[in-house]
Amino acid sequence: MTLTDYCILGIFAAAFGMQFFLKKYQSKYPAIYRTVFFISIAVVFGFALYWSIMQYSVWKNSPASAKYLLPPYQEINYFIEYAFTRFWAPHLISLAMSLLAFFGVKYFNKKYEERFLEREECYFLALAIFLTSHPGWITYLILTLFISLLSSAIYSLKNKDGRLSLYYFWLPTAFFTIIINKCFVLHWVQVFKI
Repeated sequence: MTLTDYCILGIFAAAFGMQFFLKKYQSKYPAIYRTVFFISIAVVFGFALYWSIMQYSVWKNSPASAKYLLPPYQEINYFIEYAFTRFWAPHLISLAMSLLAFFGVKYFNKKYEERFLEREECYFLALAIFLTSHPGWITYLILTLFISLLSSAIYSLKNKDGRLSLYYFWLPTAFFTIIINKCFVLHWVQVFKI
C-alpha cells in the first residue's frame, strides 16, 4: 500500500467517524459531505501530481532512464502518457463513475421523494466510488450489492415491514474494498487495470 492509499483510508475513517459524531448537525450533512468529497478530489489529484513529479525526477536522475525515456532522446509525450495511465487515469475513471452514480441516485431519489436514501447518502456513494479508484469501484459495487441483498434478506426475515437502510454500510464497505484490493490483490481485478 502506498502513502496515497493510507491517506484515502484516513479520509474514509474520518468520514465514517463524522457520521456518528456530527448527528446534531444532521441538517448540514449534505454540505459537510460535499466538502469532504471536494477535499478528497483535491487530495487524490494532488498525490497524482506529486507522484508524476517524483517519477520524472527519478527518471531524470538515473543515467539509463534519462538517456532512453526523457527528452531529447524520447518525446515528452512518452512520459506524459506513462504518468497519465499510471497516476491519473484510474482516478479520473472513478471520478467519472462517482459523478454518474451521484447524479443518477440523486435524480431517482428525488423523483421518488427521498424514499430510498437520506440526502447525504448520495455523497457517501460518490465518495466511496471515487476513492476506491479504478478498478476498485467495480469490487465496491459488487460488495455493496452483495451486502445489500444479504442484509435485506436477513432484515426481511426478522421484520415484515419497512426497509433496511445502508446508511452505515457505504463507507466501511469502501474501506474494506481498498484493503481487499491492495492487500489481498484479487487476480481478476488485474484484468481491469489500465
